[in-house]
Amino acid sequence: MMALLDRIFILSVAVVLFALAPVATAQERNGGINMGRNDRIVIVGGGPAGVHYATLLVKKGFTNITILEQSHEVGGKSKTPVFDLLKEYDPTNTLIPFIPTVKGHTWVNRDSNQSVVDYNSYISLHTSILGVYDYGLPPRPSNWTRLNMTGFEFLKQNKLLVLEGFFRFVFQQQGYGSLDESPAFYMLWWVHPDMIRQKQAADSKGQPWVYVLSKGYQFLWKAMVDKYPSQIDVRVNTKVIQITRTNPIVITVQTNNVVPGIIWADHLVMATDLGYMVTLPSDLNLREFRFSKNLASSAFVVTLFQSDASPIESVSQWWPSRGVGAAEGQLQLTRNSRLALFNPLPAHRFPSDPVATNWGVNATGRQSRVAYQFFNRQVRTSDSAASKKQLLADLADAAFANATIHTQVVHSYFPRCNLTQLQQGVPWAVWENQGRIKTTWIGSSVSFESVLDVVVYNNNLINRVNMTN
Repeated sequence: MMALLDRIFILSVAVVLFALAPVATAQERNGGINMGRNDRIVIVGGGPAGVHYATLLVKKGFTNITILEQSHEVGGKSKTPVFDLLKEYDPTNTLIPFIPTVKGHTWVNRDSNQSVVDYNSYISLHTSILGVYDYGLPPRPSNWTRLNMTGFEFLKQNKLLVLEGFFRFVFQQQGYGSLDESPAFYMLWWVHPDMIRQKQAADSKGQPWVYVLSKGYQFLWKAMVDKYPSQIDVRVNTKVIQITRTNPIVITVQTNNVVPGIIWADHLVMATDLGYMVTLPSDLNLREFRFSKNLASSAFVVTLFQSDASPIESVSQWWPSRGVGAAEGQLQLTRNSRLALFNPLPAHRFPSDPVATNWGVNATGRQSRVAYQFFNRQVRTSDSAASKKQLLADLADAAFANATIHTQVVHSYFPRCNLTQLQQGVPWAVWENQGRIKTTWIGSSVSFESVLDVVVYNNNLINRVNMTN
């Protein structure tokens, strides 16, 4: 009975909000996002999506853009290299190969000869379900029968288990949860046929297909906003308390935990994680209510720690069976960037080589590493303390001697729809709703948890923006 009452209450609230919401203009209904050159555009969220979209607006000719970021710096969560942006904004932040199948780098399942055939089978299967399209938000499936399962069930049902190691590496190691629990749709979204083709092409030439950045991604986002000081105003340590979409839009903020203030806007860009503790506009319409509420998300814990050198060092160590079930929250991956920078491309190229990578003096003394832990649920206040305790125990078991924790960050990660929400068309409803009530929605909550996705989404979205004067 309570569940029924909850559903009735949610529906009733949605109807009331829809009735009270401002009516979209004719220009908004025709798909265009219309703004004046000097309109006050406020972006809530200074992660990759917000920073990138701000630069696109500047290039479009807009002059008055403000980014509100709750933390002390822009950048947010960054996982995927974006090659064109590096060339334009941060050319000294070089790409270095990260080869997961080379001894001394990472252990993953070794592909058999059968995998070539199965990769092509996967591409054919992917195309038959979603059609041919450029990477990004896939077309809405007309029939969910072939996707009504988890990623692992999809591989098993379609006799693609020989590729399980590859899929677990590209999906789970990125923090997207376990194939045993995540909807197959998200696996197909991330592992686009173009990714497979690029891997096959690189493998055929003995070249790497995975990269990391020498200085990290934070430098890229800072370089991007620094290029446009007169058009982009970045306000860090600024928490958004309330948003009311009157004319003009009223945004109540608190900066550096002092007395709240008001920021006025002519257009609002929401670039925040909708899956966890976000301040939403107070006048959501029915469509917005559906796609901005009740998203699932995960807790992804990133920790910088030091330990003594191990007898056999590697760029990373991966435990593919962790992060799910009883192993949720255990140490899932470590990365030693110093080794990747020192010797990113060993002379030998294949895991079958009998001699491990010789890291020389770089593999001696105290080593700084990054550790990753995953919880397939929303962030909890107890996660920091609990994950530290678990991490120290796991590091001891893995022979990381004398480990000490330096810094830890608990991220709300991979906001996503459940299968029912996907079948109801929630991600596509967001795209159709863009620009209504002077609001644009961007970021991982409306696309996918990767820099590649938010950049592709932004690039497509900016084409709908019209400058009215």
